[in-house]
Amino acid sequence: MAVGIYVQLKVGDLAELQTVKFLTGSILIIAVGAVIAVVSFFGCCGAVKENRCFLCLIETNLNKDLNKSLIDYGRKDHDDITKAYDTLQQQEKCCGINNYRDWQRTPFSNGSHSVVPDSCCQKKKAGCGKNFQDKDIYGEGCYVKVKSLLKDNLMVIFGVGLAVAFIQVLAMIFSMVLICKISKQSEYA
Repeated sequence: MAVGIYVQLKVGDLAELQTVKFLTGSILIIAVGAVIAVVSFFGCCGAVKENRCFLCLIETNLNKDLNKSLIDYGRKDHDDITKAYDTLQQQEKCCGINNYRDWQRTPFSNGSHSVVPDSCCQKKKAGCGKNFQDKDIYGEGCYVKVKSLLKDNLMVIFGVGLAVAFIQVLAMIFSMVLICKISKQSEYA
């Protein structure tokens, strides 16, 4: 965000002389940085104060994001989502968001009530997610597991966020010092 503001302040007036507008990148950096800062601030406040309203908002967004990404499972252009769900379901021993029935409403199952990803199976073997028995797959949904995982690691997440923020502030200070040194040297050259 600071880099975007600096570019706007230093180069802003000169941008009118250019036919191609390069400053849209700096405006984008400022906007994204501001949104991240605001969401992070309120997220920390909500977590520290245990603000139920805000925590419910985060919980709702988590559920919505999981449901939205579930639709993209198995698509060739979304391999990252497929791998993420497979890893989550295998490591946390869960299936779907609320339970295995969530897969019935996805393009992956193609409308079938007896198709889940193989990563839902308790015993790993190819094709085990087709025509399964309830006892052969994980019964609990991944939403509860992810929520519990986030809750259990809240202090670690908060600490990492604080460390990243500190590093960013430090990098911004070093950048500004470097810019000042360079501009002083160019005056004498």
